[in-house]
Amino acid sequence: MALLFAVASFLFSFGPMPLYFGAADGLFFLFLFLYGLFSLLEFFYNSMKGTAGDYSLSEVIFATDEIDATRALCESHSGQEIFVRAGIAPKQVQDFVYANRVPVIVSILAIEESHTNLAGYAGLLYDSDKSLQSFLASYSVNKIEWQGAANWVDLSREKRRQRERFWSRENLGAIPSVGTSWAYGVSQDLGVYGVAFELTTRIASIETDNGYRAKEVSALESILERREESNALIVEDDESVARDIAGRLYKKIKLGTAPAKLEHKSMIELDWQRLVSDFKEKNELEAELLKLFGGAIAAGNVILYIRDFSGFAAGVKPLGLNLPSLLSPYLASPDLQVVAHTTSIDFHFFIETSPALLERFERVIPDKAGAEASLPVLLERVPGLERTYKIIFSYPAIRTLSELSERLVTYGEMPSKALDSLEGLAPWAVKRGIRLVRENDAAEFMQEKTGIKVAELKAGEAERIERLEDLLHERVVGQDEAIRLVASAIRRARSGVGNPKRPTASFLFFGPTGVGKTEVSKALAESFFGDEKKMIRFDMSEYSGPEALSRLIGSFSENKSGILAGRVRDNPYGVMLLDEFEKSAPDVLDLFLQILDEGSFTDALGKEVNCRNLIIIATSNAGSQIIWNTVKADKSLEAEKSKIIDSIIEEKTFRPELVNRFDATILFHPLKNTELESIARLGLEKLALRLKEKNMELVINEALVNFLVQKGSDPQFGGRSINRAIQTEVEDLIAKKIVSGEVREGSRIEIKSEDLSPPTP
Repeated sequence: MALLFAVASFLFSFGPMPLYFGAADGLFFLFLFLYGLFSLLEFFYNSMKGTAGDYSLSEVIFATDEIDATRALCESHSGQEIFVRAGIAPKQVQDFVYANRVPVIVSILAIEESHTNLAGYAGLLYDSDKSLQSFLASYSVNKIEWQGAANWVDLSREKRRQRERFWSRENLGAIPSVGTSWAYGVSQDLGVYGVAFELTTRIASIETDNGYRAKEVSALESILERREESNALIVEDDESVARDIAGRLYKKIKLGTAPAKLEHKSMIELDWQRLVSDFKEKNELEAELLKLFGGAIAAGNVILYIRDFSGFAAGVKPLGLNLPSLLSPYLASPDLQVVAHTTSIDFHFFIETSPALLERFERVIPDKAGAEASLPVLLERVPGLERTYKIIFSYPAIRTLSELSERLVTYGEMPSKALDSLEGLAPWAVKRGIRLVRENDAAEFMQEKTGIKVAELKAGEAERIERLEDLLHERVVGQDEAIRLVASAIRRARSGVGNPKRPTASFLFFGPTGVGKTEVSKALAESFFGDEKKMIRFDMSEYSGPEALSRLIGSFSENKSGILAGRVRDNPYGVMLLDEFEKSAPDVLDLFLQILDEGSFTDALGKEVNCRNLIIIATSNAGSQIIWNTVKADKSLEAEKSKIIDSIIEEKTFRPELVNRFDATILFHPLKNTELESIARLGLEKLALRLKEKNMELVINEALVNFLVQKGSDPQFGGRSINRAIQTEVEDLIAKKIVSGEVREGSRIEIKSEDLSPPTP
């Protein structure tokens, strides 16, 4: 446009055309010519001035003096933007720049080829300037986040410059060509059932390729470029991922950067649900389908997108229509390309069993997008949210949000669930008056969203974690060594030191029955998670048969997910108690070997189940006799621990690799008389609290405690026999007194020795 304007002005200024202008008019047009020429040169300069990295970096280098390289970065526009994206306000940066610090001299910087863009140069300064490292560390920004913020600024600035390059291939390719439609058939309109593929707002706003799903888009291009049977089937449980891949290809077509064979193609989406609902007769539906696919072939430039292709085939089947046979000749045509989507389970149920369809499609199986791979998608969405909500997101906040969405959100797939979290974080921040969203803001939001503790330890919680042993001992008598090991593992997990790819913590408890193994699990759920109900309990003796594994993970043939998968998805954060673990079927033990190692498993329907937010406790009576003999011989269980565990492995109760997968293997010792007395007292105190609610007072005396210990002292059942004695002796006696009217509201209940039946000799 600037070129045409300059040429016209030049012609008018010298009057070679049959128009009559005065000298002043000529000078005016000469001025316009010069203005247009300089504008043209400016456009050319903007389009040729280099890559994002070296241009952004040149701004910093130009302002850098020999004395202080870090200050130059801090005072440049690019540098200031990097610090904001790192979550650090300008005032804090200014205080750092003018603080008493040792400056980095430019001449000592070992600049290499990897440092010739903004992110590389920022990393070089990070490595060279210890004061910068300390400053960033005070805001919990590490090198990866620092360079990620710099790279984000780089890409954002490149997008802004991209818009200025009017003759770049991307901008010129986006301009519709007048003659394009003349090269194809007379109709691209496939009626009301063929609608233009709609790019999502996020994909429509993409101006440069960020590499996300590049592998899948490239595979899709290769399939669609074939001469025949150029049809792709995207097998993905989340349809939005398939749509995203197709949308990115269509964006490349619209920008003119797709392969030559795909240039000027139109992507049309088949609205098969409306089609099936509108036609109730087989002949009418078949005729409409033939007309629609015939129209697409006649047009010659149509890529047809079909979502839930298996659902489409199933939807027309009740009318007696065999979709594979009907579409096979059209799918073989060189003038039509189809991109269809199906889930993995539907592919195995419907597509894989239909040779007519299987031979016409080439599969594209997208990689599972983890937190790192999802980052570009989140960064694409950020500018729109920032404009809408008038807030700024830091790079560490986006990174944390992506990681926590993958780890904590148990439904959906990445990056969709991370995008959902991002959409929720923006209004959450506005509501709290947060202008610059930092890493801990994202963690606090995810903690509120999921109920899982991930944000920084607050004072009250830190104190509770610090004194976890005392809290556990409020419910568990004795077992000091077991309590100490459990508390230590929990502190490691909550402080973030533990492995995020495994369960929060895992323990294997060995010991006789009734010594506190299950009680520790309940006490841990109450003290750490805030509620004893935060516990999933499985009696593993019920999962010892050949059908045990299918009961837990589900059945593909029955399209069922499984008990374990369902309960973990419903309760993703808490304690998983596996009682009598040694009775599990061998393939069930193999399943938990995987869970302990990877923190997840895949159910029978191909869905991943996340167990990384669970504390897994397996209890076993294996080795009880050896433990008894060791205690009777007055030997230390800790000193004999390795021998006891080796003997359990030698008996082939558990394989060594399974035992070693647990964070800690803990031995519980038989209860002593003093510990039985404490259990009796605790049980009576619980009974007293229940009676207090009825306005009755229970007097707890030594005679009553001693009686219960004598009555309930049973080495085979440990503390359970004490609780049973409280129930059968004390509770039954009080119940009789209440029924007879001897005890009523306001009474003081004191049980004497003559009221109790003597212990069995």
